[in-house]
Amino acid sequence: MYQAGNGGLMHHEIEFVQGQVHDALVTVTGSMTVHGHRAWVAELVKDERWQPGMKALVDCTRFSLGSGFTSAEVRAVKRTTAADDADLGKGFSALVVDSPVVFGLLRMWQAATHGMSWRTEVFYHREDALAWLANPVDLSVAHQPDQVG
Repeated sequence: MYQAGNGGLMHHEIEFVQGQVHDALVTVTGSMTVHGHRAWVAELVKDERWQPGMKALVDCTRFSLGSGFTSAEVRAVKRTTAADDADLGKGFSALVVDSPVVFGLLRMWQAATHGMSWRTEVFYHREDALAWLANPVDLSVAHQPDQVG
């Protein structure tokens, strides 16, 4: 288990697990910062136990936006994630939140990272996140109405 802080307001803890749906549990706390997001993703993919294609459960239930987090910062977070796409591999992350504001921000980030090998979904309930990790489908496609031709 690793615990780190970025010297700012956002902190993270990474735990690699065995025998569960997910391979890693990431817990982020505090207020969102671009540097803090970059720190946990970089630490995750640089860990010798990380293999491209793994599944991560990310607990964001003790996480907030803080004041002044802007759409420009959402784009900056997207760029930091995109830089790690090859190291993340064709894996999956399920983010669990308890705040509609955080949910909305993470959905904006998710839309901005569309097209990466790494796939992410955002959930309000841990059980739903784990169910998706067990059988990851593209929820944006799964919820589209049928096209009438």
